[in-house]
Amino acid sequence: MVKIISDGMAGNVLQFPTMARKSKIERFPNRIRELREQAGLSLEQLGESAGIHFSNLAKIETGAREIKEHHLDQLAKALGFPKADLLNPEDGGLTPEERALVETYRDLPAAMKKTFDSLRESHQAYRGTGEIVPMVDTDSERKRA
Repeated sequence: MVKIISDGMAGNVLQFPTMARKSKIERFPNRIRELREQAGLSLEQLGESAGIHFSNLAKIETGAREIKEHHLDQLAKALGFPKADLLNPEDGGLTPEERALVETYRDLPAAMKKTFDSLRESHQAYRGTGEIVPMVDTDSERKRA
């Protein structure tokens, strides 16, 4: 159905239902459009460098087409971002804070990574419980003092 809207001037404006629906999208299902626009790329340019037809890319950006693993790989490479950055945090992507932690971890020397890994492994039993686990055994600290 085509809706004719009079603009008070000499003509009418045609508004197709799909146009109205797309203009009201508040949250895209992924960050591809945001990252593409930050890079100053058009759909055609990103599609060409990622090996995805621009019409399929437009559908992926809006959620009209499911994003598959190989699409994530191609787009991450073309945009120069990790795959996790292409997704919204609600959909498995990383928040800026989580991204900073990952980048910090990747920059650590091997010895510090081993220390961090030991700490992470020792706290796996408490994940999701909400229980706060002290980093230092307070009883041992009192005995030393």
